[in-house]
Parts: sequence; C-alpha cells; structure tokens
Amino acid sequence: MTIPAIAVFICMFIIYQAAEVAIRFYNNIPMFLGLMLLTITVGYFLTKKLLAKSIFVYDSNSLRNNSRNLLVGIVSGIATYLASFYISKVLLLEVSGRRPDVIELTKGLLIFTAGTFLPSLAEDLLTRGYLFAIWPRKYSPLAFVLFSSCIYVLNHTYTLSNGPPLIIYLFITGVSLAIPMLLTSSIWYTFGLHWTCNIIYRMSNDIYQSSQVPGKVVSSLAILCVVVACFIPINMLVISLSNKRFGCHNQTQIHNN
Repeated sequence: MTIPAIAVFICMFIIYQAAEVAIRFYNNIPMFLGLMLLTITVGYFLTKKLLAKSIFVYDSNSLRNNSRNLLVGIVSGIATYLASFYISKVLLLEVSGRRPDVIELTKGLLIFTAGTFLPSLAEDLLTRGYLFAIWPRKYSPLAFVLFSSCIYVLNHTYTLSNGPPLIIYLFITGVSLAIPMLLTSSIWYTFGLHWTCNIIYRMSNDIYQSSQVPGKVVSSLAILCVVVACFIPINMLVISLSNKRFGCHNQTQIHNN
C-alpha cells in the first residue's frame, strides 16, 4: 500500500473515531451523524483525487445490480439476527424488559432505520470498501477478508474492553461482512446486512430492552456468533445463485494499480 493510501485511511479513521467520541462521551447526535457523513465524503473525494479509485469500488455497477444486492443483504440480515434473537428467547437466554405497542414499534423502527444509516455505511466504507479498493493484487482474497475483519474489530475501540467473547463476535461478523464485499465487488450487499444488524440491535436494546439471563452456561452472544457463522456459507450460496440468475460475473479478484 502506498503512503497516500495509508494517509487516506488514517484520515477516515480519525474522523470516524471522532464521531464515536461525540456520541459516547457527549451524546451529541447531530455531531455524531455529521462526522459520519464527513467520513464518507472525505473518504470518497480523497480516494478519487489521490488514488483515482472509489470507496464504493465499482461505480459502473448498474443501479439494478446494486439495488438487488442491497435488498438481498437486508433480507439476509433480517433472517440472521431475528433467528439469533428467536433462538435466545426459546432457550431462555434473553428476556425482554417490556412489550411495546405498534405505534412505539413503528416509531422506533423509523428512527433507528434513519439513525443507523450513516454510521453503518461509514464503517462499511472504512473497514471494507476502501480496503478493497486499494488492496494489492499480490495478496490473496483470504488475506483481505482476515485483514478487513481485524480492522473491523479494532475500529470498535471503545468496546474491546468488554473481553474476548465480544472480540470473537466482532471478528466473525467482520468475516461475514467482508466476504459479500469480495464476491460482489460492491458495498451494497454488505451494507444491507450490516445496516439491518444495527437496526435490530437498537430495537432489541432500546425498544424491547432485552437483557441476558444470568447464570446460563451459554450466552445469547455465543448463539449470535454461531448463527452469524452459519449464515456465511448461506450468503455465499445466495450470491452465487444471484450471479448465475442475473448473469453477473463473480468478481473475487482484488483490483489495484
């Protein structure tokens, strides 16, 4: 990787972490969202100007292909995280603190759908889209997946102190999000999956106020890790079938100058 490429990443990373500080320590939502938008904007224009590349990877991808990837990613995200939520409920690993009515559910869904859009996209572009755009050809796709997943873990600076279980979950999630990026050469399947994950997480914690049942041998986080891991090959199969069905080429090649 060149010095300009590293400089652009550092710039994006600093702005993203500043956004995290704004929300975690000052609860400043406008600044948080503004800095997330700045992460995307600065990353896009710097990458275009300095590296002649796009953090969205292939701008030439048709709107139809991108829309399909986004939609399928959202459906996959719903299936993944609702399955984990349901299994934890059935196994009595997690309980809801309250039962919201339809109006509150609808309001919460709208708020979190809008509120998680920019943070999800900014993180996907920082830890996957940008890295994919600049990844050297001499390194394998597997190396990209592992490196991207490690960067995704490190990007959660303020939660790493929660211990190994969360770090393992973040790494598995990073793998599950990097592979669709690799197979579609597009950010949109990954973004749909990640965005849905964040929406369901916020709904579960802030609306249902779900909490872990103490004293259980298996945690709901462990169940989530297993479910996310199981959906990795499912997503790979879905992307493969989609490529065949719509005549798309399977673009697993890493592109760089």
